[in-house]
Amino acid sequence: MFGITFFSNRVSSLLFKKGYEPCQLPNHKIYVPLCNALEQNGYTPDQAADLWDRCFRDDKEAIKRMHKDTGLVGMMIFGFLD
Repeated sequence: MFGITFFSNRVSSLLFKKGYEPCQLPNHKIYVPLCNALEQNGYTPDQAADLWDRCFRDDKEAIKRMHKDTGLVGMMIFGFLD
């Protein structure tokens, strides 16, 4: 149980240190699966937080990287945004 959310909690903590507020993060049902997919793809919490930060700043390359590295989860979520 704890291992399932630990990675996303660590990423959230790092984003909060960068100045983000909880209300600025995506919905939990979107955020946790994407964080878990990044973890499965070999990201560390620091790398995932940096990628999220770049995505929040509308960095097109970071958004493409998030889409690619989250695999099927990313396709299901980001597919609606294309």
